[in-house]
Amino acid sequence: RDAKPQNPESRVSDQITYTQRLKASPAFKKFQSDYAINIAYLQETLKKIADGGDSSCTGDLLNKCEALFKSKTALELFDMLSNMRNLEDPIYSHSLNVALISRAMGKGLKLPKDDLNTLTLAGLLHDIGKLKIPEDILNKPDRYTDAEFDVMKTHPLEGKKMLNGKGFDSRISAAALQHHERADGSGYPRGLFDDEMDDFSCIVAIADVYDAMTSARAHRDPL
Repeated sequence: RDAKPQNPESRVSDQITYTQRLKASPAFKKFQSDYAINIAYLQETLKKIADGGDSSCTGDLLNKCEALFKSKTALELFDMLSNMRNLEDPIYSHSLNVALISRAMGKGLKLPKDDLNTLTLAGLLHDIGKLKIPEDILNKPDRYTDAEFDVMKTHPLEGKKMLNGKGFDSRISAAALQHHERADGSGYPRGLFDDEMDDFSCIVAIADVYDAMTSARAHRDPL
């Protein structure tokens, strides 16, 4: 016999119960702890690079980010991330989320391990140029004015400048520069079309948009 369709109220109740169970689980608590450690390492690493450090300072960061992924399917990882949204910030948690989402996409594309690591670093470092943005703009809770948005749009070029000449794979600096480009040419800073964009930049751009859309913002709820 066909099961009766579940009413919307029951579905919402089931989701709340599931979320409560997930957040109470040892696996989620460990993920929270490891996630916080990754944020601290990411903050320290970005500062080192901004102060002149090179690619050699990213080894520990990459290893710890990889560890967040171990023993999890992509669906389990997304499940964990969807319940970590209270930790959203302008750079660090967003960059970690983008790195993990990009790695999940790379695994789905069956990229080899070296490429997965490069893609993960591209996600971790894609927003490093925001360190050059004034804090009153970066942390503004409301929508940007046109002038403020013009300043914010300089962060891809600033990021590429910070990564150039420091031993990073060219796809990592490309992702810093191109993650706001769009396939139809409507992005910035150069208005590139899809065939002009680096493949890893495209993956990081998708992960970047996904994380932004599913996170709460001052002017809207998560989608």
